Amino acid sequence: MGESEKPVISIVLLLCLGLFPGGQSVQAADAAGVAARLRLDADNHFYNLEYDAALVDYSRLIELDPSGPVSYNSLASTYLYRELFRLGLLESALFGMENRFLTQRRVRMEPDAKAAFLSALENARAAAEAMKAAHPSSAIPDYALCTSSGLRATEFFMIEKAWFAALRSGKKAKNYCENALRKNPEFLDPYLTLGVNEYVVGSLPLPVKILAAIGGEHGSKSRGIEFVRRVAEHGDRDRDNARILLAVLYRREKRPLAAAALLESLLAEYPHNYLFELEMAQAYAEGRDFSRAREVLRGFLRSAIAAGDPARQNQASRLSERIERMESRSRRGE
Repeated sequence: MGESEKPVISIVLLLCLGLFPGGQSVQAADAAGVAARLRLDADNHFYNLEYDAALVDYSRLIELDPSGPVSYNSLASTYLYRELFRLGLLESALFGMENRFLTQRRVRMEPDAKAAFLSALENARAAAEAMKAAHPSSAIPDYALCTSSGLRATEFFMIEKAWFAALRSGKKAKNYCENALRKNPEFLDPYLTLGVNEYVVGSLPLPVKILAAIGGEHGSKSRGIEFVRRVAEHGDRDRDNARILLAVLYRREKRPLAAAALLESLLAEYPHNYLFELEMAQAYAEGRDFSRAREVLRGFLRSAIAAGDPARQNQASRLSERIERMESRSRRGE
C-alpha cells in the first residue's frame, strides 16, 4: 500500500531492547500487557478497515505512554489510510504496470483529518528526537523517524501529487532506516523502506535512472523485492505491511499466483478487509485460475450484498465482466 507504514514496535519490545534502564516492576509489566493487548486490537481494527475504532485504540495507547513515538505514528497512519480508503486509493490496481496513479487528478484530505495527521507526525518526531537524545545507541528512534518521513512521503505522493517533496521525504526515511540498521543489524523492519527505495529506483526509465545515479541513488527491483520479502517472512511490527506490499509487487512483476497466496493468508487473518478479497480475485484471474477467481468473487459479492453496499456490488459486477473477457482471451490462446 506504498511507504505506507503502520505501528513499528510495541512497548514490550522497547523494554526488551533496553530503552528504559532497569528492570520491570509488577506495575510496569501489567501496563505493558495492557498496552500489548490494546495494540493488537488496534492493529486488527486497522487491517480490517475499521479505522475509527483503530483511532480510538491508538489514542488510548498514547494516553498510556505519551512519550513514545510509536503510537503517534500509528495514529498518523490511521488518519492517512482512512482518507486514502475514502478516496478509493487503496486498490493495488492503481499501481499496475500502467501506473495510473501518476496521471490521476490531485485529491484532498478532509481538513480536520489532514490537521490531525500532521499533528500526530509532529508529535512522533518530537518524541523520537527526545528518545534519541536519551538513548543514542538505540535503533528505535531512528526507525520511528523513518516511519514518520515515510508517511509524509506517502501523503505527498498519493494526495498532493507533489513528486519532489515525496522524494525528499523518502530520502529522509531511507537515511533514518540506514541509521537504524547500523545501530542494530538484526532489526529487520527497516528493510521494508529500503526495499521500496530499491524497487522504485530500479523501476525508473533508463534516462531517469542515469540521472538518479548521478545524484547518488541506485536501485535494483530484484533486491527491493528481496528486502520486502525478508520483512514479510521475518519482520516484527511491519510484517503485515510487507506482506501487503509484496502482493502488490508480485502483481506488478506478473507473478499473480504468488500474490494470491499472500492475499489468501492476509484475508484469513483480517476477514473484514474486503479489499484483500477483491485483489485476490483479480490475481487469480491474472494467473488464469478462473475457477478460483469466480469463487472468490462470489464471496466478495455476498459480503457486499450483506453490507448493503451498492458500490461494492458494482465493483463485483465490473470485475466479473473483466474475468469473463480474460477467460475468453485465454481460451483463444491470447
